[in-house]
Amino acid sequence: AARQMASQGVPPEEIGQAALIAASATGISAAEASEHASAAAGAAAAARACNRGKVPTTVANVTLRAIWAAGMQGHEALELGAKIAAKEVVRRKQARGGSPEEVGEAARQATEAALNSGAGAHSGAANQTSQVAADIAASAAADAVAENKFQSGGATRKEVKNAAEAAAVAAGAAKDEANILADEATEKAMSNGGQNALLSTLKNWVGVLMRTSWVARLLILLGLLLVGLSVCAFTMRSRGERTQARTVVRCLPKDRSCCYREVDPAEEPVNAAWYPEQRFKGRRVVVILEKARLELAQELAATGNSWNHSDFEELQIVHQALSTLLESPLNKAGRLLVYLHSAQGRLFEVHPAFQLPVSLSRFASVIAELERHGEVPGQSGSKWPMMRLIEGTVKEILPDGCRAYALSPDGRRTTLADLAHKDQKEIFSQMDTDGDGRVTREEFTTFMRTSPKAALSELVAFAIGASEGDATQELGFGPEYTKEKISICVWPLRASDCCDMLCHEYQNLWGITGSAPPLPPPQSSLSGAPGALQQKLR
Repeated sequence: AARQMASQGVPPEEIGQAALIAASATGISAAEASEHASAAAGAAAAARACNRGKVPTTVANVTLRAIWAAGMQGHEALELGAKIAAKEVVRRKQARGGSPEEVGEAARQATEAALNSGAGAHSGAANQTSQVAADIAASAAADAVAENKFQSGGATRKEVKNAAEAAAVAAGAAKDEANILADEATEKAMSNGGQNALLSTLKNWVGVLMRTSWVARLLILLGLLLVGLSVCAFTMRSRGERTQARTVVRCLPKDRSCCYREVDPAEEPVNAAWYPEQRFKGRRVVVILEKARLELAQELAATGNSWNHSDFEELQIVHQALSTLLESPLNKAGRLLVYLHSAQGRLFEVHPAFQLPVSLSRFASVIAELERHGEVPGQSGSKWPMMRLIEGTVKEILPDGCRAYALSPDGRRTTLADLAHKDQKEIFSQMDTDGDGRVTREEFTTFMRTSPKAALSELVAFAIGASEGDATQELGFGPEYTKEKISICVWPLRASDCCDMLCHEYQNLWGITGSAPPLPPPQSSLSGAPGALQQKLR
């Protein structure tokens, strides 16, 4: 409906209204109808404007008018309009033989025009809007230039990547981000090109098969069937042998040029993270809850049940963040290390098998015992305390070379997925000694055995403020050991929400699900503690 209205030369508002009516007539919900109609109307309006030779800013304006008429509003409409306008402008510029720099500049103009249409409703966010526009424009320009360069024929992988990188830089991306976008665009273009070539070959074979006699046709089909069965049998047998002998772990996501390592499950117990010699080796996420107001626990424990919730809100922040971390599959898989850095500068470590009390008053009793005695003992005969005071600062306990970030609303805007991908890229580039874009098993083994950074290749630490305000900006609570501040959301988040996003992202990154082997039974009872405290915890 949108394309038909656009071909008649009607205004963008009528295109959006027609698309919304058509989508609503299918019986879906109003929200879904608005989403589908906005995408269709925006694409039709942008295509018509490009075909008429309009400049990028006009294309963006026309696209947004169609999207708004289809029912989508707010920041979602601006981002959708920016993506559609950039895609159409890039396609048109490519068809006219524009250089990669011209393609990137056109995409930047379209995205900035679309996003700046909401500047009045989002005053004070100009830098953020410019960054989002650069990200959208760079991605669209790099993908289009890489695909066009590859399909033109005769271009090497390096030439395709250089063209895509030039387009991304012209669109406003930084040099390192443009390099990552160019890699992804090149891989996508070559993958799609290979699939198209395979489909063309299959069509030719089918044509030859249909022209032969029925006897030859039958023999060819039987041969193909035997080959398929043999491949399936070999694949299933190999998969079974690999499952019994080792666990294959993908260590470079979002990239087909990934490396692998072999891990014997018997040599890597779930609670290996707690042994001092293995604590910071292998895949580990270290979370430091900064400026935790643990001194409030003494006051809360003294008040009994008659306490005002608002007076102990900062202690509730610590309790919720710890609960999120300790209950996560990342922690139960032995990949998480948790530390509490109190407002008085004392540092405590938390055992991954510690079962956190559900109520805030019981949690306060545990913390009060920790503050008085320096540890929370486990069950009788337990080797490790559930929580204990450790000497030194966070900077002293983290190994040299550990990547450490502070989560702050004032930090560099990024996502955890992009951050993890960038870190993995750096390690990948160190492993790829011959520069061919792939890491062989020999290169990976050599790196793990000889490089001093091998033990820290998958270790990352995050400082998260566990009090009101932004604790990671205060001296003594993050700046000493973090290399930079990052922001993972445009809005301020609670500490527990940051912890949840962090655990979820690294669970996906490392393939950890809820079916991971459980930790040993929780040992949170306090043997040796005063009788009144034991009774209160029970």
